Amino acid sequence: YNTEIGVPFTLLSLDEDCQAAVIEMGMERKGEIDFLTDLVKPDIAILTSVGLVHIDNFPSIEEIAEAKLEIVNGIKDKGLFIYYGDDTLIEETVKNTQIKKSIRKQTFGLNKNNTIWLKEFKQDLEGITIKVSDERFDELHIDILGKHQALNAMAAILAALELGMNPEEIKSGLLRIEKTGLRNEVININKCNILNDCYKSNPVSIKAALDIFELFNSKKKIAVLGDMLGYREMSHDVHYKVGRDLSRHHIDELVTIGQEAKFIAKAAMENTNIKSIVEFDTKEEAALYLKKYLIEDCTILVKGSRFLKLEYIANKLKEWENE
Repeated sequence: YNTEIGVPFTLLSLDEDCQAAVIEMGMERKGEIDFLTDLVKPDIAILTSVGLVHIDNFPSIEEIAEAKLEIVNGIKDKGLFIYYGDDTLIEETVKNTQIKKSIRKQTFGLNKNNTIWLKEFKQDLEGITIKVSDERFDELHIDILGKHQALNAMAAILAALELGMNPEEIKSGLLRIEKTGLRNEVININKCNILNDCYKSNPVSIKAALDIFELFNSKKKIAVLGDMLGYREMSHDVHYKVGRDLSRHHIDELVTIGQEAKFIAKAAMENTNIKSIVEFDTKEEAALYLKKYLIEDCTILVKGSRFLKLEYIANKLKEWENE
């Protein structure tokens, strides 16, 4: 729903009495956000991050940032642009982008120079609890996992305040967030927990998933990591760095799926103390291997690019639950 087909479909589906709509705009190439923002003409635009996703379609990450900043072209006069203020690349790109003078800017992040910043963060398997710099808000609880979601929540708070909502309404709204599938979805099968996070995969989202993985107090921790797609000639290095950084986490066994993920396994062998490292070419082979853990006290993280459809593993393990 974030494409040149999905966005118009969403707009045409809105009721006439709709007061506010959140429209996600995705991109793979330069010019796509410009096209979508001209259709939407937002009152408020939000930029949450810039990463190496779709680097295969861009010469550099700087050009990805420029393409994402196309969103400001469609903002209405006197509208609001909200962005992640801790990222120096985003900040520099904002400074170098022609933005209409009537458009206001607000930022969110961890640093105190932002419009709103994160003062406190706590997390357990029930969700996250945060305290933000805006003193109108007490502690806020949100039934989602991950520190990145605290940042997203602050962007939402700024947007809600701009729309005239009061702190109590915003707090109530955050309590009613509906989680989407394949994003930090926890599936319990006997004593086996599956952290099913297969919507997308990149180094940043893998780190976020592994931080959540640490919350589980299982006797055995198994990380299943598939290929990250779209990195061209950088792919081997990107995968190797992910494997090397696994040394920062408690992982008993690493299972990799795909040809590129073999570089995750290679780096883990050379840089970590992970006891068991197993490589598979297909998700079907990996699922069969993981079946034995259904009767154990364990947690299995499943993470890979959307194209791989690694949710197959969680679905098969659920299917085998009563065998």
